[in-house]
Amino acid sequence: FSDLCEQHLAADDYNAICSKFHTILVDDIPKLTVDRHNEARRLTLLIDCCYEHHVRLIASMDGPPEEILGGLTELQNISMS
Repeated sequence: FSDLCEQHLAADDYNAICSKFHTILVDDIPKLTVDRHNEARRLTLLIDCCYEHHVRLIASMDGPPEEILGGLTELQNISMS
């Protein structure tokens, strides 16, 4: 997780990675909160790129999938104005 989501990577980087590998292993995915919204966005970008490139994603997480991004619900109430 730290190598793929805590670095300043973008969709183009994840597309390049997915074009070179048929399987990606991601370990130690923490439960993400608003304080780590950038890492959460990168994780969702990685998942999207894996899906688009038909790459298998094997992950170990600090809880069930619904809890990994569950701490971000506060972002729904933030005004963009």
